[in-house]
Amino acid sequence: PNTLAWGLNDSPAGLCAWIAEKCHSWTDEDLNFDEILTNISIYWFTGTIASSCRMYYETIPMIPGVEDTFGKLAGYCDVPTAMASFPKEIIAAPKGWANLAYNLKQFNFYDKGGHFAAWEVPELLNADVREFYFKTTSFADLVDQANRRKKGEPEGLSPSSVLERDPKATAAFGITAATLFYYIYRKFS
Repeated sequence: PNTLAWGLNDSPAGLCAWIAEKCHSWTDEDLNFDEILTNISIYWFTGTIASSCRMYYETIPMIPGVEDTFGKLAGYCDVPTAMASFPKEIIAAPKGWANLAYNLKQFNFYDKGGHFAAWEVPELLNADVREFYFKTTSFADLVDQANRRKKGEPEGLSPSSVLERDPKATAAFGITAATLFYYIYRKFS
């Protein structure tokens, strides 16, 4: 992944072509041209395309049956997990695979959307994150959050504080939560 990342970080035209092609072939919706350019600009100005490339390489061992660089099979993640499947996603993982690798509590298949679901269909991903949050959060947790809010105590970045915002911000939380679950899985397994 680093070879690709060096090339993309070295050429704004190459980076633009790479991301534009992904936005075309991995999506179900027509994306706004200004939003695509904003996305490209964020990667270019921050020089962070490498981390996006590396994530794909590093998650290969998490696919059931695929061996990692140390020769052992990826382990089971017992953290409650949700999966949303979109028709234009680059890898359509069957529910059976997800059950082998994760403590799957929710699996939803949607009839539109693709690899950039948070961007394409934020309302669907927003609803999916909300559904999972309320399935896995106890009533006592919700009461505790409400009491802290009444007392003026900081909640931190709780799902409820994010879900009350714009759908695109909420969908971004879903992606952030997925990244966090991945980090927890890799850290403690």
